[in-house]
Amino acid sequence: MAKKRVNKYLQVSKVAESLDVSEDFVRNLIRDGHLKAIKIGKRSLRISEKSFHKYLDSVKIQAEMEG
Repeated sequence: MAKKRVNKYLQVSKVAESLDVSEDFVRNLIRDGHLKAIKIGKRSLRISEKSFHKYLDSVKIQAEMEG
């Protein structure tokens, strides 16, 4: 029987640091649907690691097409 892989979640601050952008920019990516996130409590957001990697792939493909 195959094991189900558990999705990991990243803090907004860690994603911002990885991309060298502001936390507001990351929140805008979430708002615009580029990153999938879950809300924890009233204020905390966590970004799906899978969604983060998909976003990185899409940005990389876009950059290759432009450049």
